[in-house]
Amino acid sequence: MARRLRILLGVLLLALSCGLLLWGFWPAARERYILPVNPSEMSLPTPASFDFKLELNLTTQSS
Repeated sequence: MARRLRILLGVLLLALSCGLLLWGFWPAARERYILPVNPSEMSLPTPASFDFKLELNLTTQSS
């Protein structure tokens, strides 16, 4: 009885794993989203936003 149960569980596990394997290779559904963009939202960044100022303060401590 235990041997038949193990074989049955093995076949069920094999069928489940094959089904999940096939499901993993199934191509995803193609979805398209159309987002309206206002012309006011299409502005370029100003050159001032690219002006990075890096200041490095090096101080020495004397004992």
